[in-house]
Amino acid sequence: MRIKIIVISCFLMSNYSWTQTAGYHGAVSNVGTTSASFLNIGVGARAVAMGGAFAAIADDASALYWNPAGLSRCEHTEIILNHSDWFLDIYHEFAGAVASAGRHGFGLGVTYLGMPDQVVRTIDQPEGTGDYYSASDLALALSYSYEFTDQFVMGFTARYIHQQIYHSSASAGAVDLGALYNPSFFKRLTLGVQIANFGSDLRLRGRSLAQKIDVDENHYSSSQLPAQLETDAFSLPLLFRFGLALKVFESKRNSFTTAIDLLHPANNSESLNAGAEYLFMGTYALRAGYGSLLEKDFQESSGLSLGAGLKIYAGGALMMLDYAYQSHGILENVNRFSCGLRF
Repeated sequence: MRIKIIVISCFLMSNYSWTQTAGYHGAVSNVGTTSASFLNIGVGARAVAMGGAFAAIADDASALYWNPAGLSRCEHTEIILNHSDWFLDIYHEFAGAVASAGRHGFGLGVTYLGMPDQVVRTIDQPEGTGDYYSASDLALALSYSYEFTDQFVMGFTARYIHQQIYHSSASAGAVDLGALYNPSFFKRLTLGVQIANFGSDLRLRGRSLAQKIDVDENHYSSSQLPAQLETDAFSLPLLFRFGLALKVFESKRNSFTTAIDLLHPANNSESLNAGAEYLFMGTYALRAGYGSLLEKDFQESSGLSLGAGLKIYAGGALMMLDYAYQSHGILENVNRFSCGLRF
């Protein structure tokens, strides 16, 4: 009975998230209305190659991003390193470590989005002032999950978020909630749900916003009075994700898995991710997927993803090498590389 109450509560929370972020249902778009968009960049080449349909799979260290409930199903200690060449020389890095102890799962994750230093240009000095600026995003995550039964798992992530540009920065806190459920009548099916990035707003502060002003030009007041500009506060990209994963077949060394994720973000229209993975000989994997299906103008935002994986067994440890190619419509295509170590 207690498990049923927890499941119902989780879905009620997800429904509350859906209604709160839906807002106006007319033609107005929510694109660009939230901050910290780097939190929407998926991690793990395996998950990305499957089109981002991973909420109900979440059985490796990338569960730190896709669904923290999956930490309890990582049966070993695992480390993952992920690198992505993002758009316009921007680079995206992720590192995570997970471990399980009985019914408990624990995880730590670090996400970083950065860019090379840029020349400061002004109207008076279009070739540069001799100064440089940089911009970066950072997220630190601490996750925990608990396996209530062999059918039901819940987890959460506490995250610290920091954004910086030039001499200004903003910080916020957020939490993710997730759950996984395997129905007893069909154990090859898994249901996953996640509410991500529920937290405080971000507002830039710093000496880049400092100004010298004249509060009363008509009465010859000082023109060098110190002042501080104040930016608007923007909410985090709240996201509700519901996933289904099906083991079409599974043997000792071969398996074929399909998955679908339904997404309701606060900063975009609803969409669907779909993907599949074929693992053969227990060593080689082929993956394919499609992201942002049914999203408004999805052809301009995302699309096909493909990937492959290799497992190398050595000295009681398992190394996992994964690659993903992801199309982004009119934007540049993105290549992702992941390296995992399980022991």
